[in-house]
Amino acid sequence: MINASDVEADSEAYQGDNLLTDNIQLKQLLTLMVSSTVCGLVSIAGVVTNAMCIAVFLKQGGKESVNIPLLAMAVSHLICDLLMLWCCLWNIVVYLQSQPMVIEPVGFNAMTGYLPRIIFFRVTSWLMAFAALQRCVCVVLPLKVRLIFTPSKTAVMTSCVIITAFSAHLTIYVSRELRVISNPAINMTQLVMLVIPELLDLAYKVNQVIFIFLPMVNFIFILTCTLVLLIKLKSSLRWRQGKRATTAINKPTNGDSKSQPITETLGQAKTLKNGKESRMTKMIATTTAIFVACTLPSNAAIVYGTIVEFETATTDYLHALAFLFETLNSSVTLMVYYKMSSNFRSNFLILMQIFSIDI
Repeated sequence: MINASDVEADSEAYQGDNLLTDNIQLKQLLTLMVSSTVCGLVSIAGVVTNAMCIAVFLKQGGKESVNIPLLAMAVSHLICDLLMLWCCLWNIVVYLQSQPMVIEPVGFNAMTGYLPRIIFFRVTSWLMAFAALQRCVCVVLPLKVRLIFTPSKTAVMTSCVIITAFSAHLTIYVSRELRVISNPAINMTQLVMLVIPELLDLAYKVNQVIFIFLPMVNFIFILTCTLVLLIKLKSSLRWRQGKRATTAINKPTNGDSKSQPITETLGQAKTLKNGKESRMTKMIATTTAIFVACTLPSNAAIVYGTIVEFETATTDYLHALAFLFETLNSSVTLMVYYKMSSNFRSNFLILMQIFSIDI
């Protein structure tokens, strides 16, 4: 004899399972829309803008030492955007698949997309720190900066930053490998990501330093340099305003008219040089400020991960925001350079004219 209460309980359990399945499918759809569609579109914009930045910096040449780390950053940003675009396309392909794949999708995506992207983004962050340091030295030690940062020295320093940061972050692969194994659950052979148990403890300790401690050091360093640049910009603005007021008060009389043209020429040359340096400092300060703002979610995820050691829904949301903001950061630099650098703007317009003629 069938008990009515048992039937009701089975019905509620079935409805609960359906509700859970619907929630999982809804979460997958939302994840696909946010992390794949939105990030994919932003990545496409980033690929285009960074390719333009690279073309402009190459046209400008290596005469200006400040352009060397900016060129390296543009290349690293471009690689990040290409890897993010690959991750987004792969997620869409996997979502549309109804049958098991010969490649385990999550692990393969991590090994070929997400992990390399993390490495190159960290390389970009240290290049940003180097560019900020270079500009800080320029405003603090203006008479010695051309001796410290010659184009050749800057190229060597930039290469050292890239090699060191890239090599250090390769430790993320220490305990992981791709291997072909037989999967009895789906009765087929798959290419999967495996964790090497013998190296797991070592990799955990090393990655605690590389991917938790060093990103926070990098963030604090860039934030400090940004504050120094903003303070110097403010003091420089006050000095120029005071200089204009003094010049207006001490305007030469008719008796001093012979020396007036020479004085005005020297003053104009000095003003142009100071204005160029000020615009460059303002551009770097704006770039670093945008970088600091866009890396807040990833740093929040790092802090949250150290407090809460297990994965939660908050961790997933923070990581999704981190990917979106990091991708957005690499897509807006062209607008900053175009707005604040007259040299960049003129070379960009020349390239656009050449490109339009070729079309």
